[in-house]
Amino acid sequence: MDNRLIKVDVVGEHQLKVLGLNWSPEKDEMSLEVKGLVDSWKSLRNSKRCVLQTAERIFDPLGLIASFVIRIKLLLQEIWERASDWDEELPQDLWQKW
Repeated sequence: MDNRLIKVDVVGEHQLKVLGLNWSPEKDEMSLEVKGLVDSWKSLRNSKRCVLQTAERIFDPLGLIASFVIRIKLLLQEIWERASDWDEELPQDLWQKW
């Protein structure tokens, strides 16, 4: 195999970045980095734009957090059906789901 085609991102001392996930080859464990997602979510307002921005930041090629992603998409569908403006605050019931 041609070594020029292999790209490995080293995350930590014993972790590699594979498919957007952290992988520890010694333990053979994969983990998902959510700190950046949580930090960005806390800084955004509770609007349709905020929910969509958060949903689009999630990269889960293996479907490890599919149940979470589906809930966000269902919430987006409900927000869309109510014809909310992009920067309008979410109604209380939707904010609680968020």
